[in-house]
Amino acid sequence: MIFLLIETSSQVCSIAIANENKIIKISEENTGLKHAALAPKFAKDILENYKPDAVVLSAGPGSYTGLRIGTSLAKGICYGLDIPLIGVSTLLAMTNGLQGKQTFPSDSLFVPMLDARRMEVYTAVYDNKDNEILPVQPMILNEESFQVFSEKRLIMFGSGSDKAKTLFTKNQHIHFVDNFSLSAQYLLHQAIRKYKQNKFEDISYFEPLYLKAFHITTSKKKLF
Repeated sequence: MIFLLIETSSQVCSIAIANENKIIKISEENTGLKHAALAPKFAKDILENYKPDAVVLSAGPGSYTGLRIGTSLAKGICYGLDIPLIGVSTLLAMTNGLQGKQTFPSDSLFVPMLDARRMEVYTAVYDNKDNEILPVQPMILNEESFQVFSEKRLIMFGSGSDKAKTLFTKNQHIHFVDNFSLSAQYLLHQAIRKYKQNKFEDISYFEPLYLKAFHITTSKKKLF
């Protein structure tokens, strides 16, 4: 099985190719939302040498624009090569990525967080077997957030975790992992599982998990 892995849900633009459970090549940049230019280029360079059996997409939540770019690219490749599409929760992929980097106590619960501006984050809670303990959701953080898990060891990480750190510094059961960035390689664990189970998306109707509608605001400044 050869997978083309696409991660464009955050500031990071990351495209990788994997054979079975091994990453063969990865191209990624963390230079802001330049995905419209970078993602097709990265994919083209990889596809010149490899023909994937499936495209694996980081399916949100995350940046509205980034998710749309990644989805359009993934669908185009799937249609062009007549191969299936696999969607993977961005937050679950983050959790798998962190678990692959470090070892944690077996009773740990993982709390990936993506920045959603102000004190809001996109988050969920998973155990060490990928079970979803708290569903994916937008959350406005306050000191009572996650109080239901006050007896559990929580591992918080991702671009939104700095907000949580300002609120939970005195909570000894909450631990933070700094400097965690998304990467296409973190999609591989779920890609293998879903491919073996034939859990493919309907390419025509697939939409990423935006969580919030995209809003366009009108400037109040007079142009003339």
